[in-house]
Amino acid sequence: MKTYYGTGVGNSSVSGKLVHYSRTNGVPEARSIADTESEKSRFRLAKFIAVGELKCLYEKTLAELGESAAMIFYIHQIMLEDDTYTDMVCSIIDGRKINAERAVYDTCSTLAGVFEGLDDGYMRERRADVWDISERVIAILKSDSRSYPVLSEPSIILSDDLSPSELLLPEKELITGIVLTKGSTNSHTAILALKMNIPMLVNVDLTGDTLANGTAVTIDTDKGVLIIE
Repeated sequence: MKTYYGTGVGNSSVSGKLVHYSRTNGVPEARSIADTESEKSRFRLAKFIAVGELKCLYEKTLAELGESAAMIFYIHQIMLEDDTYTDMVCSIIDGRKINAERAVYDTCSTLAGVFEGLDDGYMRERRADVWDISERVIAILKSDSRSYPVLSEPSIILSDDLSPSELLLPEKELITGIVLTKGSTNSHTAILALKMNIPMLVNVDLTGDTLANGTAVTIDTDKGVLIIE
């Protein structure tokens, strides 16, 4: 038996098998664009579609988990519709004459860095929300689907981090627990996991160790431990 330590979200425990999840979205390639106005129009259309998706997520979460959980996706709408976000993306398209996908990614990197440097813990975690909305827009621009965990049986997800959208995958009832090597109790993902009654550990130090898919584990959020059985 081996024990790893982290910070628990909630006050419960669960045993099960680990399933690794790694994001596969990657960094969009930067391509030269001659018609920047058309490229900005592509971005604005993708943003409009993304806002529509977030409104649907808000309504679905409101019906299933209540207003406090649904507000996460209302906040995402506000962030996405903010003029600063739009102006930064369009400025990069104009100034560097590159494609919208890369302009969105670079804007996200800049804004996430700003949040990362804030003293307030709650505001610092908004960097994850910036990545969440930006990955949504990039997926729409690429006419591609976003990366989500794929589960076929009840599982405990092991990842570096998760966004709120990734937690609301179609098979979300199969998520019995979450183990993150990064993350924070101030994140919207943690708030959502608490509402969904999913035991969650963040900042678990697995440095130097590799846990295989299917490893039997127990997580205890009250004690903040991950136990390898």
